[in-house]
Amino acid sequence: MLWAGIGGEVPQLTALVARLERELESLVPPPDKPFAPHVTIARCRECPPALSSFWQKAGSRLELPFPAEKIILFRSRLLPGGAKYTPLFTAQLAPPSA
Repeated sequence: MLWAGIGGEVPQLTALVARLERELESLVPPPDKPFAPHVTIARCRECPPALSSFWQKAGSRLELPFPAEKIILFRSRLLPGGAKYTPLFTAQLAPPSA
């Protein structure tokens, strides 16, 4: 898997995740790993060396600031032809206060 970490307002995001985990604890088992905010770029059994090389060179200097407007909860099902993602719920986020 090739992924990019997320910066910025990570404490607020981590607090949101902790709240969701507390509220969902009676419905789903707790995560087996600590929360690591990231975006998955690619999934591949064996990523081509050129892809890894590109990311090692470019990844440390890429900055793509953007505001998050909503959160979407997805169901992920691994199928023989690849993963299938189904949106289950969308929550609009309040705009940042000025």
